[in-house]
Amino acid sequence: MIALTGNDWSVLAGVEPEHPPTVSVIVAHYDQQGELDRTLAALARQTHPTPLTQVIVVDDGSPVAPRVPAGVLLLLQADRGFRLAAARNLGASRATGEVLVFLDADTAPEPGYLAALTRLPALAPDVLAVGRRRHADFAGEPVDAPVELVGPRHELPSPAWLTEAYEQSSDLLHSDDRSYRYVIGAVMACSRTLYDATGGFDETFTTYGGEDWEWAHRAWSAGAAFAHVPAATAWHDGPEWAFRPPAPATAQSAEGTEFVAMAAGDDRLVRKNAETLALALRIPVAGSRPPALRFDAPLPFSDSATGPAASGGTTTTTATITPAATAT
Repeated sequence: MIALTGNDWSVLAGVEPEHPPTVSVIVAHYDQQGELDRTLAALARQTHPTPLTQVIVVDDGSPVAPRVPAGVLLLLQADRGFRLAAARNLGASRATGEVLVFLDADTAPEPGYLAALTRLPALAPDVLAVGRRRHADFAGEPVDAPVELVGPRHELPSPAWLTEAYEQSSDLLHSDDRSYRYVIGAVMACSRTLYDATGGFDETFTTYGGEDWEWAHRAWSAGAAFAHVPAATAWHDGPEWAFRPPAPATAQSAEGTEFVAMAAGDDRLVRKNAETLALALRIPVAGSRPPALRFDAPLPFSDSATGPAASGGTTTTTATITPAATAT
């Protein structure tokens, strides 16, 4: 094990672990059997030694429990909403590996993924490593087709803001207090030591998104180093969040506060606002809060001399403000 100075993992360039680490891959799943089949097929083709690899699938209450091949540990939790944080913690509770790899069921890794992503956490347990997530439309492709071949043929756009962030930070070598925003839960790895030191994911996250950023911020605050590993590539089946078709908008709740996005029938802004508010309540870093949020504030009437303001009273005015936000 190597102790790093600050975030300087560049001292480990070209260094390999004396022995490959034991690795536990925790795959979070909900009602995506076809995508899960592709991801498990891709995991079976890894260059990392199979005897040193444990694969765990955690199902977040699918209507029908998923099928997994022999040798894969399947864990089930009840359907009580979007409980990705709890699913990852459940998987980690049964993991035996020195390095934990968190993967989503719809994100299939290339053959060298595990070896590349686990190298730094195996050498320096303080490193939180994030891989490269690319996007492709795998419709019509056999689930056992090599993703490193079919992915580039069907590639979809990747988020430019994330690519730019990795370039400007030299793959997170130059991280700061807000770099947690570039840690993607679908493609990340950490040592068992780091996971235990942080206490795992915050299970109060029960709506879409944010649990990975909050956990990454806590890890950073505890002394973790961030590293982006572009050689560790996994393919998400489908477009990046911003390019996905909208679903009907509904009011959502975070931390007991109801708010509605003015999204013209698009639920994506509603869900992103839920994530933004949840993070704002948990991460006390300048800039983590958006320019504005929905609020209920006592404001004086100013348009009528006979209103409450005329006698020194106030009334409660509700404002709905929906800031622009990037998504993961």
